[in-house]
Amino acid sequence: MKGILLKYCIFVISFLITLSVSAQQVVVTELPTQKLLPVAHIHHILQDSEGYMWYATEGGGLCRDNGYQIDVFRSDLNTPNLLSSNDITCLTEDNNHHIWFGTKRGLYKLDKRNYSITEITNKELQQQAINAIRAIHDGTIWVAADGMIYHYSNDSKLLGSYPSQWKGHKQNVSDLYEDSKHTLWIMQWWGGLLEYHPATDHFLPHPWTCGASPTQMIEDAQNNCYWIATWGKGVVRFTPSANIQTDTDNCTLQPATLEGSEHNPHKSQILGLLKDSRQGVLWVSAMNDLYAYQIINNKLHPVSTEAFLPKGKKILDRIIEDRSGNVWVPGYSPHSFILSFDSNKIKRYPTPAMSAITGYPVIADRTIREEEYYWIWQGRTGLSLYHPASEQISFASDFPNDTGKYHIIKCIEKCRTQPGIWAASGNACVVHLQHESMKMKCIQEIRIPDACQVRVLHEDDQGNLWIGTENAIYQYSISDGNMRRIHKDTGAINGIAISPDKAIYYITETPEFSCLPPDGQVHSIHKGENYSSIIISPDNKIWTATLEGNVYSYHPQLQTLAREDNACNANGDAVKSMTVDNLGHLWILADQYVKEYNPKNHSFRILYNSDRFIQVDYFLSIGKIENGTICLGGIGAFCLATPSPELDQSPNDIKPVISSIKTDGNRRIMGIDTQLIELAPDNVNIELSFSTLEHLHAGQISYAYRLKGWDTNWNYLPPGINTAYFTKLPKGNYTLEIKATDIHGCWAQPVSCLQIHRLPAWYETWWAYTLGIISIILVMTGSLKLYFNRLHKKTERTDGRTADANEIPFLHEYQS
Repeated sequence: MKGILLKYCIFVISFLITLSVSAQQVVVTELPTQKLLPVAHIHHILQDSEGYMWYATEGGGLCRDNGYQIDVFRSDLNTPNLLSSNDITCLTEDNNHHIWFGTKRGLYKLDKRNYSITEITNKELQQQAINAIRAIHDGTIWVAADGMIYHYSNDSKLLGSYPSQWKGHKQNVSDLYEDSKHTLWIMQWWGGLLEYHPATDHFLPHPWTCGASPTQMIEDAQNNCYWIATWGKGVVRFTPSANIQTDTDNCTLQPATLEGSEHNPHKSQILGLLKDSRQGVLWVSAMNDLYAYQIINNKLHPVSTEAFLPKGKKILDRIIEDRSGNVWVPGYSPHSFILSFDSNKIKRYPTPAMSAITGYPVIADRTIREEEYYWIWQGRTGLSLYHPASEQISFASDFPNDTGKYHIIKCIEKCRTQPGIWAASGNACVVHLQHESMKMKCIQEIRIPDACQVRVLHEDDQGNLWIGTENAIYQYSISDGNMRRIHKDTGAINGIAISPDKAIYYITETPEFSCLPPDGQVHSIHKGENYSSIIISPDNKIWTATLEGNVYSYHPQLQTLAREDNACNANGDAVKSMTVDNLGHLWILADQYVKEYNPKNHSFRILYNSDRFIQVDYFLSIGKIENGTICLGGIGAFCLATPSPELDQSPNDIKPVISSIKTDGNRRIMGIDTQLIELAPDNVNIELSFSTLEHLHAGQISYAYRLKGWDTNWNYLPPGINTAYFTKLPKGNYTLEIKATDIHGCWAQPVSCLQIHRLPAWYETWWAYTLGIISIILVMTGSLKLYFNRLHKKTERTDGRTADANEIPFLHEYQS
């Protein structure tokens, strides 16, 4: 009985583990700048204090990634003899913004103030292969090479050297680690675990009974332990004893990391591990794959990664977490990738029962949820009822004496006051349908006067069903069954919205957007576009969209219509439909994407039909269901998307950095403290690159720039473009201002990023100006003298005598 109970508990725990991880979607993204790398694979990754990503490669040198461009530091035809080896083995950053990196032949330091690189040379280290490197809290740097450990100050002075010994033998170091108490730990190949004691300036060994080399360790403050990766024994839980001289260190193997290792030893050979800050999941890169474990009661429990990781064995390296909580996995095969976690869940329903019965995938032209059931209308099969839990599906045509006798068209609407749906029939009537389990039934039939074809159904909050037809609008009272025609000769109705003051807003095929207020005087609001959707937001604004890609807002009190630029499809893609969620966000549907847009701050996010958790051929419909979730219908599936509260947040403290400057084709990386640059007079073409260092979403960031002293208006760049150009800039002093959006398209405040001093050409200097003025004066003086001499000679010729000055009008005026 106990055994059965134990197995049941293990099953429940495993099930809960799977649920806890899937509660946040894991999205796998290949490195966005992969194609720009000098070599395809990355050995190690570092994110520096500014936010730049640095890559240690084998054969490709050291790389810096700003999200858009890759800067490469290596020995090649352009920079010969820069490094003794382009194989980068390890890297770290000290407190003074120096990037220290080891190679297979020597140790180097890159100064981020000017991006100069110097080799760290001393007789002990020489040009050895560097095994590990770590900058610690006091600004010093520890380096391991060839069975030795070296201690450097941040100005490259050697402070000490120590043998890496284990039981009397020198062993190479696999990694160095500093914990939250500033204890320095050393892990050894073919050895054990050492702890540095500053008081005695010695490394002392800890009891290590694991029987395998430790390769990396991390501190788990929440569980009061360390997790140590080993080469052959999986992951070990380590709890050091208070007295290092005793044998009481707790070193506990984790069976979950050893399961199946007798047939697959690569699973237990661990390169690196990381506990992520979002879910508390322990990510482990082994020789053959990336594994995930949940920590429960001091033990590791496996988490399935099949839903998001690429299939097959993988060749990976040590993983890191960036400042946004994304997990970066350097790799050889597949290419390096990033794990990001999306709390805005999307639930996909591929509806296999539909294809099993009809042979067609689900084609969700319109989808309405009613508790655990879904009403789906699609062109090939008409109206159906779907129950995902049991994977059952039924069709209106299955009940020929009831729902089967109505030709249900695409126009269906959720009943608000009672169970079921309203559905328009091709027989010029509206029917109220309900179901008992999977059986559909017709509760009520409403005939339309004049036998008009129904195009739109809309139930308001006052118990009225509004019916738009090919040429009129009707109001049907659900309580008393009274039907009345509100407006005729409208043209074909495409959408109806009823405001709280009982005004009727509608769009027609004419094309026209109009309002019928309670006083009955219709007025046109906008004409000339093909209107596809109309809705009212919680703040009582009326929103309409068009097949030309425009989205408009109408303010009833002010009677003003505005085009919402950030909501529109800038490339002109048609807006097929639109809805609004409980947060007041608009959901704007195009053929291959949907935009969730916050009108308050103009932020947005875009979901594509090809996104991993959507996967439909294209979108067909959109609507809000009863709990505020948005239902997206498409070919191949329908999906439920959760609105994003992140869109209501103000942008974070976004400060773009100047990454590089290119003058007349010569590119220079900007130092971390560079606030002023001087341009030579012959620098004609200037190109500045900048970044918010939002690597995963760089393509979604928009920038605008303004050069104060030259530009009066902001220059806006398309999303994903991060470069400003200036040509033939006059001499003078300028201030470059940049503003950027967050990943949701919301603009942050402008930032003054750089002072630019354009030196004058020789003809723009003060002495050139002075010389010019003197030249002008001399020319004018000479001209006057010449003019006077000519006039004087002319006067002599006229009367044979010299004229008096008072007799020459010009001279008189000149003297006066």
